[in-house]
Amino acid sequence: MAKEKRYISEEERLAARSNKKRKKSWTKKSRTKDKPKSENRLEPKYRIAVLVLVLVVAIIVFGRVKEMISLNVEHRRLVAQQEKLEEERDRLESKLKNVDNADYIEEQARKQLRLMNPDETLFIFDEEGKSAKK
Repeated sequence: MAKEKRYISEEERLAARSNKKRKKSWTKKSRTKDKPKSENRLEPKYRIAVLVLVLVVAIIVFGRVKEMISLNVEHRRLVAQQEKLEEERDRLESKLKNVDNADYIEEQARKQLRLMNPDETLFIFDEEGKSAKK
């Protein structure tokens, strides 16, 4: 069964083109033109879903930004604390070097323990300015 070749006349060709144009007129694009603007918008349930999604993303982003800011503040506080501790460490290391020095030991005994040499005399002044010898 061989198919016969059929020759299409110019009129049939034009009619076929017009049928294609008619079919295209029923596409989504042409239907949206016929609808009022309010019908072209998303349905309310989709609008609500998009709104909820946007809110969730905004909350997550806000939380992350807030966390980053608090971590930055804490980092600055810890850096300042570290600098203070390094200064104190340097001060204590220099103090530790003087521990074996006789002059330093004598100075600390006078300041902290209020000791004095046997050949020294202690003068204590009253509030009125009178001196008493011990």
